[in-house]
Amino acid sequence: MGILQLRSSVPFRRWPPSAVLALVATAHALAQSVPASQPDSPNAQPATQLPWPVRLGLRSHQVTNAFPLIDRVVLVPDAATYLDELSKWSPTGRWPVLIEDDQYTPMFVRRFKPAQLIRRESVGGLPDDTTAHRKLLSAVVIRAFGGDPARHSIRETFDAQSYVPAGVVVTSTNEPAWTAAVALAAGRGQPLAWLDEPFGTPNDELDHDTARRLIDAVDALIAEQNYKFDSLGDQIDAITICRSMANRARFALPQAERAAVPAPHNEGPIAITDLLGRRADFTRFAYSGWIFGDQARSAYMAMCSLFLAREQIWMCNTYPENEPAWAAYAMAGAAQVLTGAGYRVSQPLPSPVNEAAWQKALAGGLATDMAVMNTKGNDDFFDLSSGGGRGYPRDVPILKHPVALHLIHSWAMRSPTDLETVGGRWLENGAYAAVGSCWEPLLHGFVPPDLLARRCASFVPFLIAARWWDGEPGISKPWRIVTIGDPLMLCPPPAQIVKPRVAQPADYGVDLGERVKALMKESQIDQTGASLTEAIKILNLLGNDDVAIELWKIAAQRSQVASARAVLESAFHRGDVEEFLATWDSLSTRSRDRRAMDLLWHLLFGQLASPADPRNHEVLQRLELAIRHPSPQIDIERLGPHLAKAFGPAHGRTVIEREIDKAADARTKRALRDLLGKF
Repeated sequence: MGILQLRSSVPFRRWPPSAVLALVATAHALAQSVPASQPDSPNAQPATQLPWPVRLGLRSHQVTNAFPLIDRVVLVPDAATYLDELSKWSPTGRWPVLIEDDQYTPMFVRRFKPAQLIRRESVGGLPDDTTAHRKLLSAVVIRAFGGDPARHSIRETFDAQSYVPAGVVVTSTNEPAWTAAVALAAGRGQPLAWLDEPFGTPNDELDHDTARRLIDAVDALIAEQNYKFDSLGDQIDAITICRSMANRARFALPQAERAAVPAPHNEGPIAITDLLGRRADFTRFAYSGWIFGDQARSAYMAMCSLFLAREQIWMCNTYPENEPAWAAYAMAGAAQVLTGAGYRVSQPLPSPVNEAAWQKALAGGLATDMAVMNTKGNDDFFDLSSGGGRGYPRDVPILKHPVALHLIHSWAMRSPTDLETVGGRWLENGAYAAVGSCWEPLLHGFVPPDLLARRCASFVPFLIAARWWDGEPGISKPWRIVTIGDPLMLCPPPAQIVKPRVAQPADYGVDLGERVKALMKESQIDQTGASLTEAIKILNLLGNDDVAIELWKIAAQRSQVASARAVLESAFHRGDVEEFLATWDSLSTRSRDRRAMDLLWHLLFGQLASPADPRNHEVLQRLELAIRHPSPQIDIERLGPHLAKAFGPAHGRTVIEREIDKAADARTKRALRDLLGKF
């Protein structure tokens, strides 16, 4: 089927895999032939025959292809040094920059695998003056596109190259997520717009008037950029909000819009990200994405979007396949499309998945680039099969690599910063792009996985691929689907995107690859253990788990256990139970934080043998002392049968009574007392 047959009159949901692949090949050829600085050149004219979302994806892809990718990652200690490092981006190259932390930095570095990992010292602080701070951010964008901040604005820099941006980034220097804003503006070629007025926090709900004020403010900022934005496919088609705001609003839609969904489901809040980018009649002129959080995580989310490939897809189906309504959202069709387009598709769990299989699969963490999952439930649980079995936020996988998430599930993103919600835990664990619902969405509020797959394989940006478009059969009017991340991020087929990296070693900072070699030599004579501790932490950062564990054994023999928390992650990812337990026993009470206890449970619980097996005793003793809060009844109910078989029913009752005494709320006490009857 030729490209002329693949115009927007043919819905994506009906395209066969062969048509998708034909479009992929054409789209890639176009992206290679059209310079990012000249999107309106004669070479670009064939792209006008493509549907608008594919054209938008190509525009984003062209910018990515236009600048060399330097094969290094630079770690900085603070936001001022982060800006200083980003200011080195230019038309001659760019590279990932992360504000170093203990969780997200290792995940990114392990996936990106840079030839060189550099750590910088602080350059000092940022200006307190808002105007001066904004100028620093704008200067990064200007330099990245070859302009001179002393003489040019962002707009003048773009105009000098006949470049038209595909989106606008809205942020505030009062909000920590500006670290994502400046990276995405410079990396994607977008203007920065400033919105300082408070509009709540991510778990909040706005009233109609406040939401209307937010929408009008964003619309005004887009209009101020003086680009065409009235319809999809013109110039501005994407809005990136990099700041805190409420994730939903009690917005009074006209009755005609409410009527698209039958009562009583049409009552309730609407996702802010789905209200933005709409005309007066609520049809689209743009799609939005949203990044929030502290400076380190916001920077991480931007860098993942800009620099990581999305090649491996993990899929999990919990829906019954013998019921048509649920079967339409199963994974088999999507897996076929993605495999045919060259992605590596993993479906390791039975379909539909059961609780025992899920618990076993948690050991060692999830290594994938994208997770696509369907399930039922609420914000604080997800059902694992129609025959029973349930997961909780604590059962969300530990991620080896950063993940883009498509989660068909009710309520998951109602409180996206609450770690005791399903969506909040996925985000906390490292999802940098996510699609989920902030309220009851109805199943057809979501795009089915096979349609998502066809769109992603056809260069449609991920967040846009995950929403129904105007006139399609699902719910395309303002609805409850929250889109978190960069709206211009693509997930194109791996074979179509082969961007070589440029070897260009940095001549500044500390090369951690060389540093760890020196530390390993120093450790032979260093009696303090400082050299071994630092070496192990760097090896964990580099993803060199085997060597990290071997060094840990030496450190443990010397009673030098300061590196235990770092090597705990290495032992978990390697699935080494023996070394994990040895490391766990060396941890201080303070180091046994929420994530460490999740590591313990994920590695050990699913591997327990039958309750009567004596080999369980050592594991059970660790798990009993690591019952997680809040809601200790979840762990106790799972662990109880094993404890009773191993140590007797009285022991199980003692554990429950101890937790009842510690419980601070009546609901938890009641749930624990209910468990007593089982022992």
